Amino acid sequence: MKRCRVMLSGMAILVALSGMVPLAAQDSLNITMTGSLYNYWGYYGTHTVAVSGNYAYVADSDAGLQILDVSDPTHPESVGYCNTPGLAYGVAVSGNYAYVADYYDGLWVINVANPAHPVEVGQCNTPSFASSVAVSGNYAYVTDMYYGLRVINVANPANPIETGYYLSPHNACGVAVSGSFAYVVDYLHLLVVNVSNPANPIEVGHCDMPHYAYGVAVSGNYAYVANDLAGLRVVNVANPAHPVEVGYCDTPDQAYDVVVSGNYAYVADGHGELRVINVTNPATPIEVGYYNPCPTQNYAEHLTVSANYIYLLDAGFRVVDIANPVNPTVVGCYNSLTGYAEDVAVSGNYAYLATGFGGLRAVNVANPFNPVEVGHCDIQNSAEGIVVSGNYAYVAAYYGIQIVYIANPENPITISYCPTDECCYYVAVSDGYAVGTSKGGIHIVNVANPAIPIAMGSYPISFPCGVAASGNYVYVVDDNSLRILNVANPAIPIEVGHYDDYAADVEIAGNYAYVAGGDLYVLDVSNPSNPTEVGRCETVTATKVTLSGNYAFVVCDSFGLQVVDISNPASPIEVGYYITPGHPWGVAASGDHAYVADYYYFEVFDCSEAVPVPITEPTGVPRSYSLLPAYPNPFNPTTTISYQVALGGRVQLVICDLLGRRVSTLVDRITVPGTYSVTWDAGNLSSGIYFCRMEAGGFQQVRKLILVK
Repeated sequence: MKRCRVMLSGMAILVALSGMVPLAAQDSLNITMTGSLYNYWGYYGTHTVAVSGNYAYVADSDAGLQILDVSDPTHPESVGYCNTPGLAYGVAVSGNYAYVADYYDGLWVINVANPAHPVEVGQCNTPSFASSVAVSGNYAYVTDMYYGLRVINVANPANPIETGYYLSPHNACGVAVSGSFAYVVDYLHLLVVNVSNPANPIEVGHCDMPHYAYGVAVSGNYAYVANDLAGLRVVNVANPAHPVEVGYCDTPDQAYDVVVSGNYAYVADGHGELRVINVTNPATPIEVGYYNPCPTQNYAEHLTVSANYIYLLDAGFRVVDIANPVNPTVVGCYNSLTGYAEDVAVSGNYAYLATGFGGLRAVNVANPFNPVEVGHCDIQNSAEGIVVSGNYAYVAAYYGIQIVYIANPENPITISYCPTDECCYYVAVSDGYAVGTSKGGIHIVNVANPAIPIAMGSYPISFPCGVAASGNYVYVVDDNSLRILNVANPAIPIEVGHYDDYAADVEIAGNYAYVAGGDLYVLDVSNPSNPTEVGRCETVTATKVTLSGNYAFVVCDSFGLQVVDISNPASPIEVGYYITPGHPWGVAASGDHAYVADYYYFEVFDCSEAVPVPITEPTGVPRSYSLLPAYPNPFNPTTTISYQVALGGRVQLVICDLLGRRVSTLVDRITVPGTYSVTWDAGNLSSGIYFCRMEAGGFQQVRKLILVK
């Protein structure tokens, strides 16, 4: 995971916003999300799964609650998610609510009446680490590691209240409830706790376990314990005051979780995957079947059962048909995308994502309402940062700079690789040179011939973060300062100036450096030896910045996207924001659209309301097709729409309403390359939102227009 990322807790965000009333008032201002892609699952892995009706609910650590439609067991589909502030470790479902044990953030109650749009409705803090949860009647029973079992009244899901607790001898990590008793495992014991009085749960009996007890299930008079290297242990609990182990069955690896259905216990057994154990005679449980296709790769830790299916969490999410327990068969699976959206660059109609271990992904964004992944390229180690120049993508590949040929975005091809020392996280390109940052400093690489990169020089800087290059200068931020290096001789970079302040990223435009460092601040670098602050705009802990025309697009980790008008560098002003669902790590902009690498997601934003003044584009014959922002917008009743044509051919420009109906055709003719403008008079139409769509030579782009009368 990269350095120089500031993770704000929910409380910290509220504090940060307290002095920024417009931000606290709503989730967005002048920015609209038009499309999104991906739903990466948690970095720390899936932990628990529960099934209710046609849906599976997965506690997915830092990605919160994931919801899958399993109505067709052969084809489970992701339908919804709800980020939780902690790490989702346990989940139970009752009625229209999912109850999530959110590790260091207690119990969260989520309304899942609409699985596509789950909504948090209540929360109850616990003193330690909420790791698992069971629900019975109006109570949720949460194992809270060092602080045992917590009993929480959830009769009012919007206001869950702890009513009682039981302190276990060791770390409570699993719980099952049956009748008036909660059965708790705390690594070394099975504990039987009387919860008939929720305000005063009392241990009435216990049974020592030979190894670490992780999971427990209860059926009839027996408790079944997943006991790590000691396999499955069967305990008679007919007399809760004297639970007695009556049988066991060794499993090949580590028993982590167990469920019981009918005469069978199903064990998630680490590298042993799924083991099926006949418990008709609890004194002599016998393994009768298993599922274990890749014993050296997959690692099963959690499972649940519903009807004839086991839902198993290992390398992914698997649906196992157990109609014949002797021969469990996988009938469906859902493999979440690997890697995370860590950085993004945009060129023409394509966004290029650095997705960690997921490599480089090319996404067609010609239609901002429907971004589509079209290509992928594996990256050595991990794709951390990315920049695009011409037909090449330069990727910070952790241990070096990898150069990828992207002339055909559907088939990006690696053409070369230049090693650096460890932790190459960021990269910039200027005038035939690529500059990569690594743990120990910067590395300058001659990429005049991208197929044969040549290492030229380096400069020691401890843990540099962002980097930008312009002319003979490289601008590096290292948490505590902006450093300016003269690289006229790339073999011998010379530091010529610095500016001390918190800094996480930097971009250069003309004589100004725009630094994301808590706030967005502007430095005059016309004299590189004496950079001087000339302006500042308060942001919510800015960590990454990119520029487009007179605007800076800033992302703030654990908050979202902010747009700042920098037409007057001495007085930068926020003009829009959007609170994103993930943790934004990278941002790119083209025209009035912003593209955000939001860790778990990739998102496209229409910023035209925040960016009302057309962004200046290069003159001459355009290199690519483009539909430029309309001006004015909003408008009444006329607006001017400009567009660029790269190759001669037919061009269509049409206006549609919100229902997709064509209301006007502005252009439909053969056009030679060039930049054109057309005026649309909407005097005969009512106020509302309309869309202008340009089609030419396989190119398609859409702009939103707002008519206000």
